[in-house]
Amino acid sequence: MSWHRWVQTVSALIVISLGVLLIVRPASCQTTELNRNPAGEFRTSGTFPSNPVEAAYNEAKLMLQKGRSNAAISRLQSALKRAQPENAKIVSLKMLLARAFIAAGQFNSAAQTLEDLLAENLGSAEAHFNLAVAYGSLGRFDFSAKQYREILALQPQNGEALMGLAKTLLQLKKTSEAIPYLKTYIRLRPNDAEGYYILGRALSDLGRMKQAAGQFSQAAHLRPGDYEIRYHWGIALSKSGEPVAALAQLKAAEQLKPDEVQVHSALVRILYLTGESEQAQQESALAERFSLRKRVLDRASFEIAKGNAFLQQGDLRDAEAQFRHASALDPQSARARSNLGLVLCRLHDPQDGQRELEKAITINPRMALAHNALGVIYMEEGHALKAKAAFEHAIRIDPQYAEAKNNLGTIYVKLGMNAKAEALFEEATEDSPRYPESYLNWGLVLASQGELRKAEMMFEKALQISPNLAQARKALQMVKGTSKAQE
Repeated sequence: MSWHRWVQTVSALIVISLGVLLIVRPASCQTTELNRNPAGEFRTSGTFPSNPVEAAYNEAKLMLQKGRSNAAISRLQSALKRAQPENAKIVSLKMLLARAFIAAGQFNSAAQTLEDLLAENLGSAEAHFNLAVAYGSLGRFDFSAKQYREILALQPQNGEALMGLAKTLLQLKKTSEAIPYLKTYIRLRPNDAEGYYILGRALSDLGRMKQAAGQFSQAAHLRPGDYEIRYHWGIALSKSGEPVAALAQLKAAEQLKPDEVQVHSALVRILYLTGESEQAQQESALAERFSLRKRVLDRASFEIAKGNAFLQQGDLRDAEAQFRHASALDPQSARARSNLGLVLCRLHDPQDGQRELEKAITINPRMALAHNALGVIYMEEGHALKAKAAFEHAIRIDPQYAEAKNNLGTIYVKLGMNAKAEALFEEATEDSPRYPESYLNWGLVLASQGELRKAEMMFEKALQISPNLAQARKALQMVKGTSKAQE
């Protein structure tokens, strides 16, 4: 088959993906810093370094800085398999791998990696800290506290360890034990509002309200626009028998979060105490109104959950009905709008789908899924540049969004920019090794350039992941046929 024909085949088979309706990303966890490419050995850019282990470490570190924790994990695991046991970089590779696991929310894997390091007496304060974070994220607070204590034995004035241990002890309901660590933290970092705030909460839990109010006062001085500080300061003053002072702080909290039910309820109690019954009744009405509003929002969230359940069952019409109901209950729900837009696209109603998706990103501009779906619609309408911008926006929001990278790669193919397309397809396979379309599209580009053996490997990889992917099977048959014809 001619290369011109392969280019036509690429255009015919390139897969655009809307993705799935819900992508759950683990919350980022703070760590401290004291597998190679899944498609095989082929890389699209750069030269082979003289020290591949060092290069893998540097590449993975850069990936992690860009938010691509899955790709970093793959690169590091592959490097560790290839590295010689005596290689001095192994400890650094394992430490970085643990940080990548934590960033990806794989806390069990992080804990195992760090436990192995410490068992080999290769650990450090950094290893203990990251292990404490991993244990804490797994709810293993006793183990977490032990690791923080190990750090403090090595570094008694380590601020992160002091605060980490104090918070962990509070989780364990060991409030009295946490207080000395918080006081030491404040002495070391007198300009950090969090230290005063956490100490204030601890003292409140022990019923020491006057002392707690003093800590909240210090925290508010450093961070005057913090609702939680103002609210808890007001509560502490109220329980200390200072209703007038409490009223000032609760009103300040109300200004920061006017629709928060708890602050209106607290103000009702204080206003009755100070004899301001008319204002108390007004606050009571506000509390009731916002409480009703919260119930409506909770109902909207329930409808979204029902819509997602219908979607998982393949019932698009019932899913559409639930998302419409959620949008009616809460017109400012970006989730409801986005999911409705995606369902409408699947129901072949791109015009209404586009309208809902655009509403979603107006409400919440950081919805990567909605930007990606809009890019698909623009692409189908022939607006390549608008599609490109939408896919790029999705990737900026979520650097590990394999579907968006795959889709942006297809744009580059259509623009004749194959090198950029290959780089994106490769990144997509690193970020989501179980996403077959990226292997398929990468293989199609390779085939169009005459790299048939590499293309064949990509198609086979796509079929290993998704045996029923018809485009990959057809492409594999074509490339094998072309190879035979050339023999």
